Amino acid sequence: MTLNEPLIKDLKGYVLRLHQDAVKMPITDTHPSVLPFCQLLESIFRKGLKGLATAVGVTRQDYWVWIQNLPKNSQLSSGQRESSPPFLRSVSEKAFSLFKSTIEMTQKCSKVRTVQGRGRYFIRVALVKNIITVPVHLLHQNKDIRHKTYDSHTSILADEILTEVLLSALQEVTELNFDLNVKNASFLDETWLLPIYQSYEFVPCYSLGIKIGYVRGRAIAVNVREGSVAAEDDKVEVGDILDEMYGESLYLCKKWKIPDLLKHRRGMPIQLDIVKGHYTSGELYPPAASVLRQLGVNLENLIQIYRKKSFPKKKVNNQEDVINPFPDAMSALQMPDQLLPKNNVIFPVLFIGKVYLGKDGTKEKIIYGISECLRETSTKQKVILETQETALLVKDPETRVVLYEHSYTMIGACGRPKSPQTYFAYTLGETSCNLSQHFNCYVYQTKDADSSRDILQNI
Repeated sequence: MTLNEPLIKDLKGYVLRLHQDAVKMPITDTHPSVLPFCQLLESIFRKGLKGLATAVGVTRQDYWVWIQNLPKNSQLSSGQRESSPPFLRSVSEKAFSLFKSTIEMTQKCSKVRTVQGRGRYFIRVALVKNIITVPVHLLHQNKDIRHKTYDSHTSILADEILTEVLLSALQEVTELNFDLNVKNASFLDETWLLPIYQSYEFVPCYSLGIKIGYVRGRAIAVNVREGSVAAEDDKVEVGDILDEMYGESLYLCKKWKIPDLLKHRRGMPIQLDIVKGHYTSGELYPPAASVLRQLGVNLENLIQIYRKKSFPKKKVNNQEDVINPFPDAMSALQMPDQLLPKNNVIFPVLFIGKVYLGKDGTKEKIIYGISECLRETSTKQKVILETQETALLVKDPETRVVLYEHSYTMIGACGRPKSPQTYFAYTLGETSCNLSQHFNCYVYQTKDADSSRDILQNI
């Protein structure tokens, strides 16, 4: 490992920017450095992770696995505290207690269901509680976990000098006031990109005037009655996702839950948290676009409606200038070239469809999945397949909207038939593949056999 590690160098650059702005106000989700900082920290935590040996072979694991096991494997004895280097001495009892409560909070959060989502949720809560250094401290003190988890030649966290540099940068972060909305977590399983999140309290009423559609566990507003309580000031719009009601998560809820909550609290103010389906620029929130498409919503018409709605404005040199209080999907992801994964590869392919496999997501199910999908599906969709460092992205070729983000930790197997080799597929679980109980087989077609081979090698 080089002492001039690019990931740490870039991370320190964002720490500096956060420090400069923290003097003026708390750091919120709208700060342009929060997203790339979190992405970089995740990349550092993932760099050099070893595979996990299972009955079906070696599978990828994620950083949340070792983080959640740290409390029961950490010894905070006074003798250990004295023998450790100064920068690695045991964390305070208060910080350790906060660390344990953060892990428990993450484990109980019903909005994240994958190891990727839980790891991201943990990072956000740890920033708010100023304990982001604690897992790094404890990991370094526990050589057994460190050696089982990370490759000593490629990992930052397995290198003592680089760990010291990382801790120095993260220590500065613990001095900042992060005011992140940790309730905004329902899409962390899929992406770091956050939507606009709104909390409302409506007057007591029998009906909010919202028609709800359900897709992939999301409760989505497909129609809002004009003149209704929800429609006032566009509080709820078509394409918005109902995230919480009375403090209870609506992610993966049964269709009867919302009417049941309203029935049992009749006559009380209605507390509702909303994930907006678009940014103030009028652009769709990318993960929302895929579920809206499944509901049959005309996305082009919806975007035009969003764009026609006026933005907040201010006077600058006697002219009106638009204020965007939240960065849109594209500006939030604008990052220096050195931060972009060097091994991203893009392939134009046809998405054939997916078929449910049950509990078995092994390689033996690939051929079955392809044949079943070809038998059941008559339409093919043009998409862009992008292989990134940690996930596979499926995008719309025209809008570049992300339709799916499939973490490699959730992919159980991939492969193609002997003939024709233009088809390929992978199995995907609802959580880490070694823990998943439900697998789907996603099937694609490429222009030639070489392309399918290249994609499988990248996966």
